[in-house]
Amino acid sequence: MAYINFGSRLLKAGMSGTDVEILQYLLNNLPSPMSLPIAGESTFGPKTEAAVKAFQGYFNLTVDGIVGKNTFLFLGQQTGPYLPSGAVVFGSRNLSKGSSGRDVWVLQNRLSSTKKKYAMAIGAPADSIFGPKTQAAVKMFQQDRGITQ
Repeated sequence: MAYINFGSRLLKAGMSGTDVEILQYLLNNLPSPMSLPIAGESTFGPKTEAAVKAFQGYFNLTVDGIVGKNTFLFLGQQTGPYLPSGAVVFGSRNLSKGSSGRDVWVLQNRLSSTKKKYAMAIGAPADSIFGPKTQAAVKMFQQDRGITQ
């Protein structure tokens, strides 16, 4: 499966790709009533659409089941007019120690909101700099997910 940058296209029923998988992962990790559980779907199917609609309703967005610029923004992904000038879209480059930018900030926030131990490893609000603390949190995440560090 080809990698598709999260936030690079509208997401709606019937679609598939790594961006849909990221969407499903993010929605599955939100507490109720922000979203509904998505299990057993590898594409943007009825469960994903229902979870998107619940998310949109929770945040008083247009409830249409389509993930566009406003829904992406509330998922922590800036797109189009919300993306600061010169900012790199999250997921469009490999990040490592020494990297900096808006995409590092998104990574730090996503790690911190995923598990308390990742937030504790980072130890501070997101600062857009991939330093040793961010690297430690990424390594913990990779270990927890069985990903080669």
